[in-house]
Amino acid sequence: MSITTTSTLPAPVQQSFSYKLLSVPVPSMIHKIPAMRKNMPRNGGTTLRMRRYNPLNTAMVPLGTTGVTPPPQNLTAVDIDAKISFYGTYIILNEQVTLQNQDPVLNEAAARLGVSLRQTEDSLTRDMLAATAGFINCTGGVNGDNPTEITRSDVDTVVRSLLNNNAYTIMDNIEGEDKFGKPCAEVKSFLIDLEAVA
Repeated sequence: MSITTTSTLPAPVQQSFSYKLLSVPVPSMIHKIPAMRKNMPRNGGTTLRMRRYNPLNTAMVPLGTTGVTPPPQNLTAVDIDAKISFYGTYIILNEQVTLQNQDPVLNEAAARLGVSLRQTEDSLTRDMLAATAGFINCTGGVNGDNPTEITRSDVDTVVRSLLNNNAYTIMDNIEGEDKFGKPCAEVKSFLIDLEAVA
Protein backbone atom coordinates (compact mmCIF):
# COMPACT_ATOMS: atom_id res chain seq x y z
CA MET A 1 0.00 0.00 0.00
CA SER A 2 1.47 3.38 -1.05
CA ILE A 3 1.74 6.09 1.59
CA THR A 4 1.47 9.79 0.88
CA THR A 5 4.61 11.54 2.14
CA THR A 6 5.73 15.16 2.20
CA SER A 7 7.74 14.61 -0.97
CA THR A 8 4.57 13.93 -2.95
CA LEU A 9 2.59 16.92 -1.67
CA PRO A 10 2.04 19.70 -4.23
CA ALA A 11 4.18 22.82 -3.94
CA PRO A 12 1.37 25.15 -2.75
CA VAL A 13 0.80 22.85 0.23
CA GLN A 14 4.48 22.78 1.21
CA GLN A 15 5.12 26.51 1.20
CA SER A 16 3.65 29.79 2.30
CA PHE A 17 4.38 33.04 0.54
CA SER A 18 5.56 36.06 2.49
CA TYR A 19 3.55 39.13 1.56
CA LYS A 20 6.45 41.49 2.24
CA LEU A 21 9.21 41.82 -0.34
CA LEU A 22 12.78 41.63 0.89
CA SER A 23 14.84 44.78 0.57
CA VAL A 24 17.33 45.03 -2.27
CA PRO A 25 20.82 46.35 -1.40
CA VAL A 26 21.56 49.60 -3.22
CA PRO A 27 25.17 50.79 -3.45
CA SER A 28 26.24 54.29 -2.48
CA MET A 29 26.67 55.90 -5.87
CA ILE A 30 29.65 58.16 -5.22
CA HIS A 31 31.27 58.69 -8.60
CA LYS A 32 29.17 61.73 -9.52
CA ILE A 33 30.46 63.68 -6.49
CA PRO A 34 33.63 65.00 -8.22
CA ALA A 35 32.04 65.00 -11.69
CA MET A 36 30.85 68.21 -13.36
CA ARG A 37 27.23 67.87 -14.46
CA LYS A 38 25.95 69.68 -17.54
CA ASN A 39 22.37 69.95 -18.79
CA MET A 40 21.44 69.95 -22.46
CA PRO A 41 18.65 72.30 -23.55
CA ARG A 42 15.62 70.85 -25.28
CA ASN A 43 16.03 70.70 -29.06
CA GLY A 44 19.72 71.50 -28.59
CA GLY A 45 21.20 68.67 -30.65
CA THR A 46 23.41 65.86 -29.39
CA THR A 47 26.69 67.73 -28.88
CA LEU A 48 27.45 70.15 -26.05
CA ARG A 49 30.28 72.58 -26.78
CA MET A 50 32.02 73.97 -23.72
CA ARG A 51 34.50 76.83 -23.93
CA ARG A 52 37.36 77.63 -21.59
CA TYR A 53 39.41 80.79 -21.92
CA ASN A 54 43.13 80.44 -21.44
CA PRO A 55 44.70 82.45 -18.62
CA LEU A 56 46.47 85.69 -19.45
CA ASN A 57 50.14 86.26 -18.71
CA THR A 58 50.97 88.15 -15.55
CA ALA A 59 51.98 91.81 -15.92
CA MET A 60 55.20 92.02 -13.92
CA VAL A 61 56.65 95.25 -15.39
CA PRO A 62 55.57 98.49 -13.68
CA LEU A 63 54.04 101.17 -15.93
CA GLY A 64 55.66 104.09 -14.16
CA THR A 65 54.15 107.56 -14.02
CA THR A 66 54.30 108.45 -17.73
CA GLY A 67 50.92 106.93 -18.71
CA VAL A 68 52.47 104.36 -21.03
CA THR A 69 49.95 101.90 -22.48
CA PRO A 70 50.88 98.35 -21.44
CA PRO A 71 51.48 95.72 -24.12
CA PRO A 72 48.25 93.97 -25.19
CA GLN A 73 47.53 90.26 -25.05
CA ASN A 74 45.35 88.05 -27.20
CA LEU A 75 42.39 86.37 -25.58
CA THR A 76 42.39 82.71 -26.60
CA ALA A 77 40.03 79.88 -25.79
CA VAL A 78 39.75 76.10 -26.05
CA ASP A 79 36.52 74.39 -27.14
CA ILE A 80 35.70 70.97 -25.69
CA ASP A 81 32.86 68.98 -27.27
CA ALA A 82 30.83 66.36 -25.41
CA LYS A 83 28.58 64.08 -27.48
CA ILE A 84 25.55 62.47 -25.89
CA SER A 85 25.23 58.67 -25.81
CA PHE A 86 21.91 57.05 -24.97
CA TYR A 87 21.51 54.08 -22.60
CA GLY A 88 18.41 52.35 -21.29
CA THR A 89 16.53 49.22 -20.35
CA TYR A 90 12.92 48.29 -19.68
CA ILE A 91 10.66 45.64 -18.23
CA ILE A 92 8.04 43.99 -20.44
CA LEU A 93 4.66 43.62 -18.74
CA ASN A 94 1.56 42.22 -20.37
CA GLU A 95 -1.56 44.38 -19.98
CA GLN A 96 -3.23 41.57 -18.04
CA VAL A 97 -0.43 41.73 -15.47
CA THR A 98 -1.26 45.34 -14.65
CA LEU A 99 -4.93 44.41 -14.28
CA GLN A 100 -4.37 41.38 -12.06
CA ASN A 101 -1.13 41.96 -10.17
CA GLN A 102 -0.83 43.74 -6.84
CA ASP A 103 0.42 47.33 -6.94
CA PRO A 104 3.39 46.74 -4.57
CA VAL A 105 4.94 44.32 -7.07
CA LEU A 106 4.58 46.83 -9.92
CA ASN A 107 5.91 49.60 -7.67
CA GLU A 108 8.94 47.42 -6.92
CA ALA A 109 9.48 46.90 -10.67
CA ALA A 110 9.46 50.69 -11.14
CA ALA A 111 11.88 51.11 -8.23
CA ARG A 112 14.24 48.50 -9.76
CA LEU A 113 14.23 50.49 -13.01
CA GLY A 114 15.08 53.67 -11.11
CA VAL A 115 18.00 52.05 -9.29
CA SER A 116 19.21 50.54 -12.58
CA LEU A 117 19.21 54.03 -14.09
CA ARG A 118 21.31 55.51 -11.28
CA GLN A 119 23.71 52.54 -11.18
CA THR A 120 24.23 52.79 -14.94
CA GLU A 121 24.87 56.52 -14.62
CA ASP A 122 27.32 55.93 -11.76
CA SER A 123 29.19 53.18 -13.65
CA LEU A 124 29.48 55.32 -16.79
CA THR A 125 30.77 58.24 -14.71
CA ARG A 126 33.31 55.93 -13.03
CA ASP A 127 34.53 54.62 -16.38
CA MET A 128 34.84 58.16 -17.77
CA LEU A 129 36.77 59.38 -14.72
CA ALA A 130 39.06 56.34 -14.84
CA ALA A 131 39.76 56.92 -18.53
CA THR A 132 40.66 60.59 -18.03
CA ALA A 133 42.57 60.34 -14.75
CA GLY A 134 46.24 61.25 -14.81
CA PHE A 135 48.84 59.20 -13.00
CA ILE A 136 52.41 59.59 -11.84
CA ASN A 137 54.67 56.55 -11.48
CA CYS A 138 56.79 56.32 -8.35
CA THR A 139 60.50 56.60 -9.17
CA GLY A 140 62.16 57.48 -5.85
CA GLY A 141 62.22 54.00 -4.35
CA VAL A 142 65.11 51.57 -4.06
CA ASN A 143 63.43 48.19 -4.61
CA GLY A 144 64.37 48.06 -8.31
CA ASP A 145 60.76 47.74 -9.53
CA ASN A 146 59.22 49.99 -12.17
CA PRO A 147 57.37 51.82 -10.69
CA THR A 148 59.16 51.70 -7.37
CA GLU A 149 57.69 51.79 -3.87
CA ILE A 150 56.30 55.17 -2.86
CA THR A 151 58.68 57.59 -1.17
CA ARG A 152 58.57 61.14 0.13
CA SER A 153 59.97 62.50 -3.15
CA ASP A 154 57.13 60.79 -5.07
CA VAL A 155 54.55 62.36 -2.77
CA ASP A 156 56.20 65.77 -3.24
CA THR A 157 56.01 65.32 -7.02
CA VAL A 158 52.27 64.58 -6.82
CA VAL A 159 51.65 67.53 -4.50
CA ARG A 160 53.54 69.90 -6.82
CA SER A 161 51.60 68.61 -9.82
CA LEU A 162 48.26 69.14 -8.06
CA LEU A 163 49.17 72.62 -6.80
CA ASN A 164 50.45 73.69 -10.23
CA ASN A 165 47.07 72.68 -11.69
CA ASN A 166 45.09 74.61 -9.04
CA ALA A 167 43.65 71.46 -7.45
CA TYR A 168 41.46 71.86 -4.40
CA THR A 169 43.33 70.94 -1.24
CA ILE A 170 40.21 69.46 0.41
CA MET A 171 36.64 68.67 -0.60
CA ASP A 172 33.51 69.70 1.29
CA ASN A 173 33.47 68.31 4.79
CA ILE A 174 31.21 68.12 7.82
CA GLU A 175 32.48 69.94 10.85
CA GLY A 176 32.98 67.73 13.90
CA GLU A 177 31.04 68.51 17.04
CA ASP A 178 31.21 67.12 20.56
CA LYS A 179 27.76 65.68 21.19
CA PHE A 180 28.64 63.10 23.83
CA GLY A 181 26.59 63.51 26.99
CA LYS A 182 24.53 66.35 25.48
CA PRO A 183 20.84 65.71 24.83
CA CYS A 184 19.54 66.93 21.52
CA ALA A 185 16.95 69.71 21.22
CA GLU A 186 14.03 67.27 20.84
CA VAL A 187 15.01 65.42 24.02
CA LYS A 188 15.45 68.71 25.89
CA SER A 189 12.00 69.91 24.89
CA PHE A 190 10.55 66.51 25.85
CA LEU A 191 12.24 66.73 29.26
CA ILE A 192 10.90 70.27 29.74
CA ASP A 193 7.39 69.07 28.85
CA LEU A 194 7.69 66.22 31.37
CA GLU A 195 8.80 68.69 34.05
CA ALA A 196 5.82 70.91 33.24
CA VAL A 197 3.44 67.97 33.58
CA ALA A 198 5.01 66.85 36.86
